[in-house]
Amino acid sequence: MLVALVFLWRRAIASLALAPTLLTLLLVLHGPAYLYYTHVWGPRQLFFEQILALESPGSDVIGSLDIAIGITFLATCSGIAIADLLLGCNPHAMRSALRDWHGQTMEVTAAATSRAMFIGVLGAVFLFVSVVANGHLGRIWQFVQGQEGEFEKIALRRELGTDDSYWYLLLKATIIPFSAYALLAIARCGYRTAWLGVLMVVPALLIANLATLSKAPIVVFCVLLAVTEVVRHTLSPRPRTLMLLALGGATLMLTMVLLAIRNIEGMDAALEFLFYRIFMIPNEMLFEFFTAVPSQISHTWGADSGWLRSLTGQDPQPALYWQVAAVHRGNDLSTSTAMFLGDAWGGFSWLGVVVVPLTAGIVVRSIDIVLIMRRRKSAGVVAGLVLGHYGVFIAMCTAFPTALLTGGLALVLPLALWLRADRRT
Repeated sequence: MLVALVFLWRRAIASLALAPTLLTLLLVLHGPAYLYYTHVWGPRQLFFEQILALESPGSDVIGSLDIAIGITFLATCSGIAIADLLLGCNPHAMRSALRDWHGQTMEVTAAATSRAMFIGVLGAVFLFVSVVANGHLGRIWQFVQGQEGEFEKIALRRELGTDDSYWYLLLKATIIPFSAYALLAIARCGYRTAWLGVLMVVPALLIANLATLSKAPIVVFCVLLAVTEVVRHTLSPRPRTLMLLALGGATLMLTMVLLAIRNIEGMDAALEFLFYRIFMIPNEMLFEFFTAVPSQISHTWGADSGWLRSLTGQDPQPALYWQVAAVHRGNDLSTSTAMFLGDAWGGFSWLGVVVVPLTAGIVVRSIDIVLIMRRRKSAGVVAGLVLGHYGVFIAMCTAFPTALLTGGLALVLPLALWLRADRRT
């Protein structure tokens, strides 16, 4: 953790670029918070003891998880350094690019504006039609006004939640939000026609995210809209700005918690639940993965991957997050979704623990270098970086391949370059 902290400050360069954001989230969610969970919070919880009871005789799950998290920090830093080496970047050059970004005027072209408007308006119409056709508004109201507790809400979410196609989810999570970020950046530069697209696509995305009946999507989308405004100006915001972003996200999350779970009594209980949800659950999920695999579930070695199994003509196993949840809860009412380390361990043992964070570091740093150092500030670049933040968030919640595809990391450069600035308007 200390190595990662020094690396973040001196080599990755703390900023709103993707690589330092990934390292920062690792430190915030799985640094001292991980130690607090395994040494203070967890041992006081009955569920912690139930999880620990499943470890194989003679094994040391917490010791293995300590080593794996340490490797994750070091491998992520190594991936960033490898990307710098391969693409000719160094800390001085990145610092210079970050300073230049603050001084640049955002380039807006007629072509970029029309492309963003086309995707945004078309996407908004598509989402509104889907909302009406699938009765999403009634579903949202039924979920919000219910008086059930946390676990009953989980069951209700599974009963009422959307069962949409992968392509719908991909559009809703990546391509349409990309257009929203681009249109917002363009509109804030004084191009009034872009506000029409913003006023169509943002409400459509808000409703579509609410229809998932999950708290995180709506909070993340709203925070990323605020990040768009910050990134439009600078990638090195003042600490006060970062604190306001964090406070705004926490306040919105708390509001969603109080609306969704009505039986939480008092602000103290709500704040305790929010602390548990943000800082303890991510580490609890990792603990579940390392206890269940391999003592209860064998390493899959890609057997749960749909595209890998399709190459051999075989049906994939159930996803690991279903299998791990079934081990610890004995039912299919919930899932265990850990950050990319959990899936890497469950899928490929120690090989995955090394290779996946190394790959993550290479990918996010490469995106930073291409967009920040080799492109001028434009609506496409701003929207690409904000979409990249969503991909980093997904990586902190689930498997890295999911972050690449559903999280949009693999789409950042194609979309940003497609919306590139060719000439000034």
